[in-house]
Amino acid sequence: FLFKIMPKVNFQQDGKIVDVPDGKSLLEVCNENNISLPFFSCQDGTCGTCLSPFDKPENLEPNPPTEKEVERLKICCAKPNERLACLVKVKGDITILPPY
Repeated sequence: FLFKIMPKVNFQQDGKIVDVPDGKSLLEVCNENNISLPFFSCQDGTCGTCLSPFDKPENLEPNPPTEKEVERLKICCAKPNERLACLVKVKGDITILPPY
């Protein structure tokens, strides 16, 4: 048997670490683990309320972000390590940094 090690998502502010199947959306991870990050109002990248800082944004897909996400990140004056949590999938270990 070959076991694939699943990526871990560390919700630093909540003190929770969750194993995530590779490629699972962060929105699904939050919903399945009762984590509110911080709001998923529109759930399609339009409102920007789920803008969150990550320690390793390169471990998220799509990488680089889609044109739609890039435009919203500009509008939100996002920092280089911030992404819209509703639009990303987990591809490697990440920590979601506070505040979120």
